[in-house]
Amino acid sequence: MLISDRAKLFGNAEAGVSAARLGRRGFLAAGLASVVAAVESASFGQAPVTAKRASDGALKIDAVELMELRGRYTEQAGVDGQAQVNPLDVYDDFRPQPYKDQPSGTRQVQASAVYLRIRTAAGLDGLYGPIEKSAGIVVHTESPTVPDW
Repeated sequence: MLISDRAKLFGNAEAGVSAARLGRRGFLAAGLASVVAAVESASFGQAPVTAKRASDGALKIDAVELMELRGRYTEQAGVDGQAQVNPLDVYDDFRPQPYKDQPSGTRQVQASAVYLRIRTAAGLDGLYGPIEKSAGIVVHTESPTVPDW
């Protein structure tokens, strides 16, 4: 017989629960254990690779790449254009008028994102991003292995 949290807290041994009932903590612990087991067994579309490490255990970075992805999408114009809240908005004289959507057809929106890929001599690579363009410029100018993007 398992003793519930309430029984432990109040010292009531008769408030025990049977092993067939699962308490809140046991339920959460079992759920966490099943998620960890599922994540460890899933490959998420990646084949396991054994990395060839140097004698000191470190991986050698072979290349650093920056990729800029560009695209466009269509959205409704005149909708969801609320202004950011500013500290002066607490004063009536500085507060903007209440926002109202003014739908006016559709518009094309240009989107772009910069991603950073690091490749190792062992064949492993990692992808990180999106990163800000200003950070990409720093990586590009400071790293001798980054090709033009």
